[in-house]
Amino acid sequence: MAIRPSQWSPEDPLQSVVDLDRDARPELSVVIPVHDEQDNVGPLYQALNDALQKLGRTYEIIVVDDGSRDETYTRLTRIAAGDARLKLVKLRRNYGQTAAMAAGFDHARGRIIVPMDGDMQNDPADIGPCWRRSTRATTSSPAGDATDRTASRDDCPPVSRTG
Repeated sequence: MAIRPSQWSPEDPLQSVVDLDRDARPELSVVIPVHDEQDNVGPLYQALNDALQKLGRTYEIIVVDDGSRDETYTRLTRIAAGDARLKLVKLRRNYGQTAAMAAGFDHARGRIIVPMDGDMQNDPADIGPCWRRSTRATTSSPAGDATDRTASRDDCPPVSRTG
């Protein structure tokens, strides 16, 4: 996971995102590539939404369907119909996790981007502690100089800042 600026552009003619609120920039974007995850997308969305609501911040969830052949996209579409914060990107075929993640990053509008796996390997409950650490930009050390404490935290996956 690397720091990368958001490349979202409302003028992008190839954008295939279900996006009902283009004007408001969320504080947090969670990007999740999925491929044939029909049984995981419902529980993943629920766990992720629960964890993000506890933050009390604005957010969007971007799920990139990487050419699934099962009911993954159909199930995601049903969920997205009831939640404008869930954005969907559908790739025509399976390009792989890296390409799917890049597509999600390109559509992310949040000031901070959190990449996750779609197979429930990452616990959405970890986002809260990571968010709190990442938003503490700098603190003063005993010597009086500014120290970035987020860079030294090994218990939290890296978070991408976009601005």
